[in-house]
Amino acid sequence: MKKTIIILFILTGLTNSYGQELNGVWMSYNNRIVEGTTYHTTGDEGIIIDFDNSTMGHIKTDTVVKIKVNFRKSKIKSRALKAKIKFRQFGQDSIEMNGLENTIYVFRKLDLAHEIDLDKNEISDFLITHQFDSIQGIKGEFSGDKFFRDITLNTPQPKNQFVNKNWNDNGYWSVKKIKGNAFLIFTIGQTEPNNILQILSISQNGLKLNQLQTDEWMENLTEIKTCL
Repeated sequence: MKKTIIILFILTGLTNSYGQELNGVWMSYNNRIVEGTTYHTTGDEGIIIDFDNSTMGHIKTDTVVKIKVNFRKSKIKSRALKAKIKFRQFGQDSIEMNGLENTIYVFRKLDLAHEIDLDKNEISDFLITHQFDSIQGIKGEFSGDKFFRDITLNTPQPKNQFVNKNWNDNGYWSVKKIKGNAFLIFTIGQTEPNNILQILSISQNGLKLNQLQTDEWMENLTEIKTCL
């Protein structure tokens, strides 16, 4: 009898862990490789699912498409994308989808309790018009020029250029606003992984940040200080 109760308890727990309806805004980052256990950045992270408004988009663009979510069948359907996407739900903690090649997209709910009272253009102007101390040993400039590779490829929404003064190379940067919260995306070179950071606050002293995903150079980055 005791054994039966334990089995029923486990099964009930599993049933409650999957197929629950989700709310809020979720984003894919720190995606991982199927063959290994190490998390990787693959360059295609930053997919955003807004369960409140039934939309899907990406951190690098303002374009969104409408979706329908079937939690019972664990499927997302989009007429605009002409696709039905299967997902695996792990309670309220994470969602996984099969990505490109051998990549697993891992979605986590965003903490949107840090609204910034500046719009996207005002945040960008702050980054462009201020000089900053070295960022984890990298002396850089958030330039107002467009990222040269986006110009070459005629990208519809080009990113700005991050000038890496330590290397003979430049990366890119952009700002995203999600429900009043601000996010900074930048790379320190052409082929380096995306750094995705939530901006917690902005002042004349600089930016306070929360890491979502960083490369090895920006590991433990929690603030970018202005030169005073």
